[in-house]
Amino acid sequence: MKSNDSILKTVLLLHSQVQDETFRQISQKGKEMGKGMKMVQKKGHLQYS
Repeated sequence: MKSNDSILKTVLLLHSQVQDETFRQISQKGKEMGKGMKMVQKKGHLQYS
């Protein structure tokens, strides 16, 4: 169980790092796309292409 615990923590840590990086990329794309993002947000759905 202990080894599974440490593996899970490592996976979660890697996952959060990936999410941070993805979020940065999406934010950058959002700045570039701007108007398109706002139009999508008005529909109530966030869609990243």
